[in-house]
Amino acid sequence: MAKESYEKFASRRNAEDKSKKSSGGTLFGKPKDEVIKHPGAFTAKAEKAKMSTAAYANKVTSEGSKASAQTKKQAGLAKAFATMRAKKG
Repeated sequence: MAKESYEKFASRRNAEDKSKKSSGGTLFGKPKDEVIKHPGAFTAKAEKAKMSTAAYANKVTSEGSKASAQTKKQAGLAKAFATMRAKKG
């Protein structure tokens, strides 16, 4: 009887894993589409300011910055991705 319940659990878990992989991956436990709503928008803002993405993120998150709340959130996400990239490689 215990073997049957384990098999049900394993098959359900495999189905859940497949559904997560088909959605394009996850970031911070959420589907990638929920985390990155406007791909490339922050990079475009940085290029318009003639700065690197990292430099623009530091400028936007500094105290006294008049950037919008959305831009500040994008800057935080850019910093988090840079940290994740540095740890990965």
